[in-house]
Amino acid sequence: MKRIGKIFFIVLMMNGFVSADAALAPSAVNVRDLQTMVRFIEQHQKVASTLERIDFDELTVVFDRGCRAYFERKKTGFFTSKPGPQADIVFKISSCTLTDDPEG
Repeated sequence: MKRIGKIFFIVLMMNGFVSADAALAPSAVNVRDLQTMVRFIEQHQKVASTLERIDFDELTVVFDRGCRAYFERKKTGFFTSKPGPQADIVFKISSCTLTDDPEG
């Protein structure tokens, strides 16, 4: 029985190491997040013309005197939450309208 436990432990450890190899380096995740935010800015003229900054810590784009466009990391399911690449970020909500049109 001890032998089965050791084999199980070794297989479990090897599986963990193989899965961990799939994780992206933090710089790669930052680049991917930046690309997502830049695409968002390019798609919204008001945001592009009044851009103030991109905040990686808060995953926000700040524009037009303090307006914020919030992003969040996609959720992973309970059974798929194992080591590996982080999920992409997606636009969540903006504190202001994203167009110059008063109707939004």
